[in-house]
Amino acid sequence: MERVDRTNNEIQLRTTEAKVIVIKYDPATRVYSREREVGIEALRARDLILARVSKTSRGDSYADLIRLNDREETGSKR
Repeated sequence: MERVDRTNNEIQLRTTEAKVIVIKYDPATRVYSREREVGIEALRARDLILARVSKTSRGDSYADLIRLNDREETGSKR
């Protein structure tokens, strides 16, 4: 994830193909870390996320569910 724009309710993402896309969210969008709901404010730049995205009638990409990958698993393990 590149950044969260809370003014416009948008998340800028870099896909696995290195393409930058923007998806919208709203207060009903659920954000989870593991099995705990954490809210959109928990997202930070460079987080790895999985988002369930659909298209609105206007053609915008909209996330209704976001899962935050466990930050502890992204580092090296000893």
